[in-house]
Amino acid sequence: MVNLNSMDELNAFSNDPQQSTDQSVSALFIGFSRESAASLQTLMLSGNTSPRYKLINDIDGFSNSLSERSWDIILYSNEQVPLLTAERAAEKLQELNKDIPFLFLTDAYLSEEDHSELLTKGIRPIFTQSQPLLTLMYITQEIEQLNHRRRCRLLEYQLEKCESQIQLLTDDLRSAVCYLAENDITYANESFFYLFGLDLETPLDEISIDTLITPLQKNCLKRL
Repeated sequence: MVNLNSMDELNAFSNDPQQSTDQSVSALFIGFSRESAASLQTLMLSGNTSPRYKLINDIDGFSNSLSERSWDIILYSNEQVPLLTAERAAEKLQELNKDIPFLFLTDAYLSEEDHSELLTKGIRPIFTQSQPLLTLMYITQEIEQLNHRRRCRLLEYQLEKCESQIQLLTDDLRSAVCYLAENDITYANESFFYLFGLDLETPLDEISIDTLITPLQKNCLKRL
């Protein structure tokens, strides 16, 4: 799976076989011991995901990892007291405009102020580190929501591309074409200007459709 922050990533996502039973997931683990990371990977495998993870503990490793590939989720733990704080990692994501779910796995109590600060920075605290099934549900939910956002971005891109292609085709048509909105011309191709002997620089708001069509055509237009 990919993050749609570039054309290459968007194309890769559009070609991804999303309906497969086991979903490939790329995860960054921050602050976990190797044993805990392996246990978390096993947990994710039980949830119909095929996780590939990288274990990091400092800002350099985090920055380099973000440039290496696209990631589907970031899971943070203070088990190992990592050199990289959750807040600094979130700031780096915002700097790079990366849309990656960020879960802080902990069992420790957080004050309302600390909890609010994490949420403000785009970090979701999950107090289920010792409850594997709940943890898996949160992870699965975040990945599903991310995939939904990616599909929406892909559809938006495809729509923009389609509209652009239609616009190019319309511009090049030999037939005269214009678009109307409440009887006002909002678009006209070159052939339209040539057909009615208009200067190409003529502002559209100075062109009245009523002066260009016959009375019969006006009646037809009113019925549209």
